[in-house]
Amino acid sequence: MELRASVCRLVFSVIAGATLFPVLASASTDNGTLTVGSHVSGLCSGTHPIIMKGYVSGVMGSYSPTGLTGGETLVSVYDEGPTPPCVPAVSELSISGFSSDPGSSWLTSITCNGVENTTPSTYTYSGGQATWNWTTQFGFSSGNYSCSIVHK
Repeated sequence: MELRASVCRLVFSVIAGATLFPVLASASTDNGTLTVGSHVSGLCSGTHPIIMKGYVSGVMGSYSPTGLTGGETLVSVYDEGPTPPCVPAVSELSISGFSSDPGSSWLTSITCNGVENTTPSTYTYSGGQATWNWTTQFGFSSGNYSCSIVHK
């Protein structure tokens, strides 16, 4: 009888764990609205302006809400370039508020203007801020865009 009760408890624990684990491991989705701003970030070859379009906190555009599910803050999401021959076309997402490096895989995807970026071409982390870059631009021009950030 004791063996049967132990087996039942074990089976229940396994089922409960299997049922709850996907909930604990699931991703969060944060939706926001980006109002495009533009900024000249420098000159290429001394004469060609390097133009950024999108949102950078305190510099250009707006984004609401900037707070993410885990307590992090969206710092920027924008397109830059292309400005031949110096700057290729890139898009960037920066998020601050991390206590340690979350790693590139913390971000599952970001979708703005119907363009989804997943695996970044580059990823950096410094001082609580993580930055993902892609060679696929979101195509910001002017106006408002819906964005969706899926993350761990």
